[in-house]
Amino acid sequence: DCGGWDAWRLLQNAPAKAGSYFGGRRAEDGRIDWNISVRAIHNLVRAVAPPYPGAFFDLAGHRFVVNESRVLLDGKPLARAASARVRQSSVVDASPPSLLVAGDRIIVRKPEGELWLKQMLCDGEPCDARRLAVLLPVPVQLNV
Repeated sequence: DCGGWDAWRLLQNAPAKAGSYFGGRRAEDGRIDWNISVRAIHNLVRAVAPPYPGAFFDLAGHRFVVNESRVLLDGKPLARAASARVRQSSVVDASPPSLLVAGDRIIVRKPEGELWLKQMLCDGEPCDARRLAVLLPVPVQLNV
């Protein structure tokens, strides 16, 4: 019989080299690649949100960390049923994404939609639309 106690004992005595381990996350895994879709960026933000270090990008000598985002289409949040209309591929067409301020929102505009950066830090400090407009000449084209 290999159940219960016997299985536990076998696992405890198995050499570590015989198993496999995931190498773990590195901070660089959270770097935002503006070439991927809005939905993929949003999923990255969700995956590395606190308690993890957060998704980030560097721009004009500043480090921006995005802790919360929301996918927008035509200025309205996408409903789950409507999300199928957004291209699901990870690579989008060549139009450059841009970072802009719309009212009190920080928005990333891409050809297939927009991403609202709801909660963001700049150099470790909270960054809202007003602060971003002081730091950068928005709208600004994001390097891909």
